[in-house]
Amino acid sequence: MPQNIPAPSPQSPVPQDPAGWPHRLMAALEIDGTRPDVARLARTARLAAAASGQDDDAAATAFIAGYAAGLAEGTGQAPFDRAHAASLRAIERLLAAEVTGGSGSPASPGPAAAAGAAEGKGARP
Repeated sequence: MPQNIPAPSPQSPVPQDPAGWPHRLMAALEIDGTRPDVARLARTARLAAAASGQDDDAAATAFIAGYAAGLAEGTGQAPFDRAHAASLRAIERLLAAEVTGGSGSPASPGPAAAAGAAEGKGARP
């Protein structure tokens, strides 16, 4: 883990290049070899916040998408790029169902299973 990272303070300036922030953050966390679809993730997170009316849902959505992708990769179900895409696809489907008044299908396979299926692997228990 990186060390000597100062805690944010109210006086900390806002980064001048917000588009570069995710890449600087990944480098600082020593995960700069990953290539998440930052624009799609941001769009999906904004849709989640808009659908629920809760701004905090954007951050939760982004965290859950990354967690699901990392879990799928870490357990060998799919490489990160496929797991990340499957995670976002699953969230987008659920959001579409929420926006149109559907309930989403809790019985549908999660992103890890979807990523594994895309590679010809079944979901692992």
